[in-house]
Amino acid sequence: MNAAVTAENEMAVDDRIAKLESDMSHVRSDIVEIKDDLKSVRGEVQCLRTEVHSFKTDVAKQFGAVRAQNGEFKSEVTREIGLLRTAGRCIFPDGQAPDRGSREAMFAYSCEVR
Repeated sequence: MNAAVTAENEMAVDDRIAKLESDMSHVRSDIVEIKDDLKSVRGEVQCLRTEVHSFKTDVAKQFGAVRAQNGEFKSEVTREIGLLRTAGRCIFPDGQAPDRGSREAMFAYSCEVR
């Protein structure tokens, strides 16, 4: 009787080992799939890094261009305001504007702005 129980236990152990081996082969195949997916994700992340870096570079260039245009505009406006101040002093040297209706008075107060 003891031999029958031992034989039955050995069968159960052999069946358990076979099931564990089968499960381990499934685990190994799952690990291989995960590694492949991870490689794919790493490649996609590297592509995204490259795109973000190029976008960052383009944005920096565009902001630099806008800053340069802003500086040019500021210089131009400053120059134009200076010309208007100079022209105002030439047209009305005494600080008094002539009558609007009098062309002769306007001509007398005007001068050439260079």
